[in-house]
Amino acid sequence: MSRASDRDSFQTLKAQLAEKEFKLSELENRVKDLFNEANELDEKLRISNRNARVLEEENSNYHMKLKSIEKDEDISKLVPSQKEAIKLVKENEDLRARLADAEEHLKAEAVQIRESDSGADKQIRALSSECERMRKERQREVKELENTRFQCAELQKRLDDEHETLKTARDLWDQERERYHQKIDELLEHNKSTVRSTTPRTHLPKGTTSDEPLEQVLLKEDVAQLEQKLKDVQERLWGKEKEWIRTENELRKKFQSLQLVNGSEGRNDKALFQAMKDQIRALQDEIKALRNDRLASRSAVLGAAAASAAASKNPASTVAQPLQGSGVANWAARYDAACKEKEAIQDQLDAAKATILALQHMADDKTISCKELEVQIAALRKKEANGTRRAIAGGAASTRSVGEQSFNSRASTSSNAVDAASTISQLKQRIRVLENELTNLKNDHEQKETISSVRTKEYQMQVDELLRENAALRNENGDTCGTAESASPVDSMDGVIRLTKDKRESVEEVMRLLEFSWDSDEEAKRQLRRAKYQSASMAGQDAAKDDEIRRLQKTADDLENQLQDMEKKGNDVDELKDAVSDLRKQLRGLQAENDKLRKKNGDLEKSRNDAAKGLAAKEEDANRRNKELQKEVEDLKRRLADARKPSSRSGSPAVSPRTPRTPRIAARRRTPEVPAMSQLSVRSTEEQRRSAVPEGAHLAFTVVELADVLRNGRPITEPGYVVIKLKSIKEKYKTSVKGLSSVIRFDETFVFYLAQPDQDVITVHVFYQTKNGSREYHIGDACFSMATLYRGVPRQRIAPVVQNPGTKDARRAGQIEVNLQTDDFGKTMEPTEDEMEDERARFDELVNKYEHNAPEKLHAADVYMASEQL
Repeated sequence: MSRASDRDSFQTLKAQLAEKEFKLSELENRVKDLFNEANELDEKLRISNRNARVLEEENSNYHMKLKSIEKDEDISKLVPSQKEAIKLVKENEDLRARLADAEEHLKAEAVQIRESDSGADKQIRALSSECERMRKERQREVKELENTRFQCAELQKRLDDEHETLKTARDLWDQERERYHQKIDELLEHNKSTVRSTTPRTHLPKGTTSDEPLEQVLLKEDVAQLEQKLKDVQERLWGKEKEWIRTENELRKKFQSLQLVNGSEGRNDKALFQAMKDQIRALQDEIKALRNDRLASRSAVLGAAAASAAASKNPASTVAQPLQGSGVANWAARYDAACKEKEAIQDQLDAAKATILALQHMADDKTISCKELEVQIAALRKKEANGTRRAIAGGAASTRSVGEQSFNSRASTSSNAVDAASTISQLKQRIRVLENELTNLKNDHEQKETISSVRTKEYQMQVDELLRENAALRNENGDTCGTAESASPVDSMDGVIRLTKDKRESVEEVMRLLEFSWDSDEEAKRQLRRAKYQSASMAGQDAAKDDEIRRLQKTADDLENQLQDMEKKGNDVDELKDAVSDLRKQLRGLQAENDKLRKKNGDLEKSRNDAAKGLAAKEEDANRRNKELQKEVEDLKRRLADARKPSSRSGSPAVSPRTPRTPRIAARRRTPEVPAMSQLSVRSTEEQRRSAVPEGAHLAFTVVELADVLRNGRPITEPGYVVIKLKSIKEKYKTSVKGLSSVIRFDETFVFYLAQPDQDVITVHVFYQTKNGSREYHIGDACFSMATLYRGVPRQRIAPVVQNPGTKDARRAGQIEVNLQTDDFGKTMEPTEDEMEDERARFDELVNKYEHNAPEKLHAADVYMASEQL
């Protein structure tokens, strides 16, 4: 229930975070639109201010011209226009001051909104990262719980299997022990009954009456010696095993100490590999030599075993010599190789034990069949003994009948004895064949054991001792067999020999079963210890997981508190919305005032046009009067020339000297004013009008491709679509919708008509939309400048697309390639290849600098580079 409630709470948290993120994105879009509208209004106001300044200059120029041209005329008509111009100037100044105040207030509000948005974004990112981390932790914990449960189930299954195997092994051992005890008891009873039955029948001399008990005593002593030797061999094997464990622990301690000493020094893998190869080759050579010696002769094997036994008496010194010579690498290599070979040999020994057990069962079955035949023979002998007794008891009739009966009984007993001897010889021959098979199997097993002992060099003395004892036993068996063959066929001796053999075999079988049971018990104990350790570790892990769950619950409470804080901040955002609406109202008021100013500017333009028309009429009048004056001057010059002629001096005394002076004064006073007046009129009307309303300049902006699109610093794995929006101060465009991929090819060109290309900036917005959803996610922005373009020369820019532009949290969200080209503005000279390469290198260097030191400027690297060049 707690997990289900946690999941529901996480889902609600995710839904609330998504709603908050959607609302914040809407607010960001609204704030951006408001900033764009404010920029447009600022641009319009700047143009209107410039027009107003131009009108003021024109009005002042007209006023000066009118003062200079028409000093004698009445200027009362121009005074109201001048007053109106001064009034308009004052109103413009007031409007500028109010607009500057409004802009400052808007900037302050925008800064506050941006700060609140950035804080909300940071908190949302922190919450989303915390939720993601908690989700990953929960998944990891679920996986760990599943793994621990699976391990517990496996351990329980293995423990049950081990218990079952132990039970079966114990039952089998009990059954075998009971069977062997029963067989031994039966043989003893049969031997006793045979001895008792044969005692009255045999008539031995006096010197041989004490031989049978003496042989039985000797056989018992031999059996006791064999049992003592077997116990000594077992004790020596246990001692050797303890010594091997001790040496192994010492090697581990030395290896750990060497690792601690030489922890800072790296091992040479090649030297280690070469040392392992050398060890393997040496072992292979030794195995081959021992195999050849084994095949060559028995004595060579015994000599090699004795030498290996003498060498294995001091294993620490033999192991220490190669270790001292080869160093740490040889220590590690020999230890790893010895462990692996030990495991492989242990597997081979287990398989050999299984095969030996199967063969032993077969031999037991055959011995059982042999013993059944022996029991039948003993029964026949018993019947023969009973027949002889009856014949002796009924021999009092007559001497002839007694002689005949005795003769017949002797003949029958002799024939029965011949048959019994033949059957006994056959059985003995069969027993020898079986013993030969057993000896061959034992020899094969001994050869395998010798090879394994040579590989590991740890059980050599054991194998040598076993070989010597086996040879001694064979010699003794040969001696006993020789004495038995040389002696008379006595049934009791055969029974004793069989008993000793069965006892030895049963003891060996019991020892094998005991070793197997001990190994299984030790393995079960190891498994139990491992299970206890794992259960303890699982308990510790459960406690750690409980602590982690409590910590997650605490973090969930913290997240709930943070959500409450976010709700409070949402209320603050609503208040900011109200403030934005108020700012919009103020902007509408400023727009209305701007419209009024435009109307006034229109009236001023009309009055200026009227004044220009009046000035043009006055200029035409002045030109006409100037032409008339020029004509009068030419006429006066002509008259003066005529008067200066000698023929005309007498006829022109009435010409007054004042007549040529007046036009000269007028000419000196008015002729320089005409060109000055024409020059002023040309400069004031055409050049100033061209600067006020510039011609439209166009820019070709090509979006080539978009690559490596990221969102929150991670690649977008969910399929979707990408669209790019381009924007200048007055124009907006949008590319076609493309499918999301690692490299998105557009090759789309857009034309911008720019009023001021040296100040305008092209902004690129990249948006992403999921395949099944309708919401657009803002990926990032990039800005490009046209101030440093060369006329007619295309410029290629590969710039980063920046997420959260203008903030300290700005990061790279992609890479866009664009081409910019213009034919109407820019530098007129042709750039060289070196200059273009130098410019690209400086741009890349500036991008790297901003990305590492000033991420808030990364989106406008091209703009900052253009401002530095200007």
